[in-house]
Amino acid sequence: MGIYKKLLEIQKESIALKKDANNPFFKSNYITLDNIISTYNTILSNKSIACYHYTKDNKLTTVLIDTEDDTKIESEFNILNNDPQKAGSEITYWKRYNLGQLLNIQTDLDDDWNLASKAWNTKAHYPANDDLPWIGEDNIKTLKWLLAEGKTMTLKGVREKYKVSKANADILKGMWII
Repeated sequence: MGIYKKLLEIQKESIALKKDANNPFFKSNYITLDNIISTYNTILSNKSIACYHYTKDNKLTTVLIDTEDDTKIESEFNILNNDPQKAGSEITYWKRYNLGQLLNIQTDLDDDWNLASKAWNTKAHYPANDDLPWIGEDNIKTLKWLLAEGKTMTLKGVREKYKVSKANADILKGMWII
């Protein structure tokens, strides 16, 4: 049948995961890796799809492979931390996002994305305070570190502390700050 047809069958089930953890730092909720795995392991196994993760050359790669015909899809992210404990947190974070991409995971309330997608070209979500500093490369490195630590954040939350150019908003969007 092939992995694409099997994933389409899974998508037709319209599985909606509930955000089961809270991030008090950014006052947001998110779906944990454990929740994704416990929900999808049996579903994938029933379709003869294996899921595995591996690291190589400072990248985490997640693979879904159809064990009946060896077709596969994969997603990867760069691992930014060299400290083992921080890298471990980052790997857990990227596993969650890789699975989210590969399985097209939808959440029960995706309000953060709705807000962020409207914010790209509207003045409504830009801070009114002109005294805020512009977000720069150092700030983005800090945000990458926070993400690697398992923190989640929204573009609106970042804009409460910084002015954000369109180019930096695109970088933040690529970092899964939505």
